[in-house]
Amino acid sequence: MDKRAQSLLIGVSFLIIILFLILTWGFLGSKDSSEIKTSCKIGIGNFLCFKWDKNLTGSEAIREGAINNLEELSNNKEKYMSPLPNPQSQFISACFISAPLGCSEYEVTSKGIRIIMLNGVGTSININSISVTNCGETSPDQNQLSAGDTLDTQVNCSQELIQGDKFSGNIIIKYLKSGKTIEETVNGEIVARVTG
Repeated sequence: MDKRAQSLLIGVSFLIIILFLILTWGFLGSKDSSEIKTSCKIGIGNFLCFKWDKNLTGSEAIREGAINNLEELSNNKEKYMSPLPNPQSQFISACFISAPLGCSEYEVTSKGIRIIMLNGVGTSININSISVTNCGETSPDQNQLSAGDTLDTQVNCSQELIQGDKFSGNIIIKYLKSGKTIEETVNGEIVARVTG
């Protein structure tokens, strides 16, 4: 095959590919314009459409669909909408005591507050007092706490707490490190629902 025939073959192949792409665009355009119910701007009837207007008619179709969806929602509220969550059931309780101590476990009852604290000081300490605002203060009988150990203590409240209520109070713990004479203080906070 000579060079001229080869060039002609390449040119014809290129034209066939271009024609194929144009026809594919036309077929897809006619399909798209019929789906969104718009008219063809440039093309051959409804068979080949090269340019169509999506904005006006397409927007109307979208708006009409949105209106239908809103009507469906308003007619079937019970089916689609759940009630707002109850804030009472969404309550999160927490106990936090600043380092080097920590709050391992806690409980708020109608009689008082039970805190199991963790000694993270790295040495033995003596707990002098634990006070919780909105409740009371205590000096634990067993006040020596070795490094890494826990202390289970009860702070009795001056007035009875009501079961089911939310309790919130600041924790103040005063302690001495083993062999030291200056008292140190750590603060914390407790928020919990009062149990029986």
